[in-house]
Amino acid sequence: MERQHLTLDEMNRAVGLLQAGVQQTQLAEQLGVSQSVVSRLWRRFRDTGSPAEQRPGRGRSTTAAQDGYLVLTARRQPTITAPELVNDIQRGHNVTIGSSTMRHLDIIFVCDILMKRTSYEAKVKE
Repeated sequence: MERQHLTLDEMNRAVGLLQAGVQQTQLAEQLGVSQSVVSRLWRRFRDTGSPAEQRPGRGRSTTAAQDGYLVLTARRQPTITAPELVNDIQRGHNVTIGSSTMRHLDIIFVCDILMKRTSYEAKVKE
């Protein structure tokens, strides 16, 4: 059987039907998934109270807008250091910036610098 992801509405409907006494095999046939999918869904609902999968790991500490602010600040102030940038956003937005966020942004800065250098070199050759 080809793998199919259930939407949250389908998961909630499935839980309701299971609570009403519909057998897992019948429900699986109705939804077009295997019985093991329905079984895992039911177990997850009983354990967590939600049929949706819980994503592992820590949630985001910064929003996309705050990431944009970090990038923009770094571009406007090319001599700013990473700790100064972190302190700046922590003061202004009361957010803790993790090292993984700074590594991710560092990659963006390096790529941006390389792209600018490449486009400048291309213009000079013309």
